[in-house]
Amino acid sequence: MTGMAIKAQQMVSNSLDALVASDAAAARAVLLADDEIDDLDREFTARLNAAAREHPEWLEGVVQLLQISRFIERLADHATSIAEDVIYMVEGEIPRHSVKRAVAEAMGFNGAVPPRAKE
Repeated sequence: MTGMAIKAQQMVSNSLDALVASDAAAARAVLLADDEIDDLDREFTARLNAAAREHPEWLEGVVQLLQISRFIERLADHATSIAEDVIYMVEGEIPRHSVKRAVAEAMGFNGAVPPRAKE
């Protein structure tokens, strides 16, 4: 969890630096770091859930650690939101939309509406 907290703290710092410098490239780096925090949170949560099943007497502490992990992940999400706003401010692009567009293009849709599954 310490590693996750340090990474989230760095994301906040980097997103604020990107804001002050109007640096879209630095903001994009923050967006990439968010996936790592999400992965760490999922791994930590799985380990804590296993510990709670194996040691029910630890439940109170496990619940507190789960909550702390969730708060750290939310902190990283807030840093990501700042970074997205920096990209919009500098480039006029909404990063969430460009990601969806890139995924669609990678799947071969190239701007076209994806075909619907037959019912």
